[in-house]
Amino acid sequence: MLRALQPAKNVRIEEITEQKGREQLLEYDGLLSAHNRGEFLDFLFTKSKVYIARWSPSLHSSMKEVDASSTTSIASSTASTVAGYIAISRTDNRVLCLYADVEDVAEALMGHHLKQSRAKNAILCCARNQWAKLHSLGSFKSRVIYRRHTRAVPGNIKWEKIFGINVGMNLF
Repeated sequence: MLRALQPAKNVRIEEITEQKGREQLLEYDGLLSAHNRGEFLDFLFTKSKVYIARWSPSLHSSMKEVDASSTTSIASSTASTVAGYIAISRTDNRVLCLYADVEDVAEALMGHHLKQSRAKNAILCCARNQWAKLHSLGSFKSRVIYRRHTRAVPGNIKWEKIFGINVGMNLF
């Protein structure tokens, strides 16, 4: 899996340990959904390792000069330097959630996790259109999971930024 990933080279990944990083991460998370998950995430972060991807300063400043319509989701907000994050269970290295602005940032976060944990495999729940490159791997396995605990798929969640979620993880 590691060989198939093509991580972004314009982000840096760091573990979140201090309060300042958590505040930026919570601000970024607020862009994913209209629901405030701050209290839930504060609890989750005490039980997991969290890595945050940040846009490199040179890229971030140059993106503001590019066509504003194509970079609005990345460069317009206060949390614009945050490109995504991954939360991993401390007990068994399961990916609890993986959110990113674009797929290569998600690949950078996943690659970082696999290198740090030395995991032999990764189990993710994600939308069908995510991780398209991995479908060609011989070791790739996929199965459909049906969500039956809600009457409708919530419309206020930015599904295109959700690259991995564990079953049971709260989206809202």
